[in-house]
Amino acid sequence: MNVTTRDTLKLPKRQSLTIKLQPDLPLLPLFQRYLLNEFQYARQHEVGIIRDDNLEFLHQYRVSLRRIRSLMKQLKYLYSNKIYSAITAQIKTMMITTNQLRDLDVYLLKMDDYFDCLEHIHHQGLARFFDDLQDARKNSFKVVKRRLKSDDYKQQSLHLEDILSQDWERQKEKAESAEKHLCQAAAQKVIDQATQAVKQHTNLIISVHTRTDAKSKNSDDSQIHRLRIACKRLRYNLEYFTPLMKKGMLKEQLVLLKSLQTTLGDFNDASVQHQFLLTYRANKKPSSHRYRAISALIEITEQQHKHSRKRILKQLAGFQLTLLEQHSALFR
Repeated sequence: MNVTTRDTLKLPKRQSLTIKLQPDLPLLPLFQRYLLNEFQYARQHEVGIIRDDNLEFLHQYRVSLRRIRSLMKQLKYLYSNKIYSAITAQIKTMMITTNQLRDLDVYLLKMDDYFDCLEHIHHQGLARFFDDLQDARKNSFKVVKRRLKSDDYKQQSLHLEDILSQDWERQKEKAESAEKHLCQAAAQKVIDQATQAVKQHTNLIISVHTRTDAKSKNSDDSQIHRLRIACKRLRYNLEYFTPLMKKGMLKEQLVLLKSLQTTLGDFNDASVQHQFLLTYRANKKPSSHRYRAISALIEITEQQHKHSRKRILKQLAGFQLTLLEQHSALFR
């Protein structure tokens, strides 16, 4: 008997824009084309998400939508509040639809790690835990698949593409200096702001850990989360405005950011996993295999959380100094 297997889809490639950023060109029309291109690139992943061949399709779909939201927020002075609200609200809805599926994918990817770090006595409970996650993942996938194939989603996407294709210049609600709308000036404005945001969050985290009161020690999780978001925003800006910057300095800045983001990501993962495990355990009997296995995992995630926090504090001081030194020499 011949068995026919379907071809695995390849991840789509982002289409290059025909007109690159240049210092003295008006930014708004170029930015619009970029956003439309990025949204269309995100949509190219829908077939792969529906087929469920590769988890990377969903991840890249979400990264593109997140990048659109982030850059629009940083550059919202270029266009009307009506346009900003219309686009970001719908992008947020698209993201929310896929949140649970992505979270479950991340947990399931850690299955081997979880089994490796727990004693064999807990493996039965852990296997049942992952059975529960697999069931939840199947249900969540059905919801996402149904949504992506729905007429409502298709109409929403076409509406977004229509807004992204309109003449935003005519819809601006308030006049700004023409110079602020040129690529170079806009790049310096938003990257300066993003860099200062990273600096402020870094200073707050460092200052908290110079104090000794318990309240300050327990309040830094949210601040570290804000630093992680600020680093993402800075990185998105640097990547978008790449044509305007010195390649060598930009590469060093991105390497520096990626290194810190990895550490911040580990911390965030440990925080999210810890809370998820606590919520899951709350509905289980203390005498059950699941409860005992999850309790052992909770102890491990607590240790990982503390270790990640120490790594962040060790990395921050040197990061901030290097970031600010490199920032002044970024632009051509």
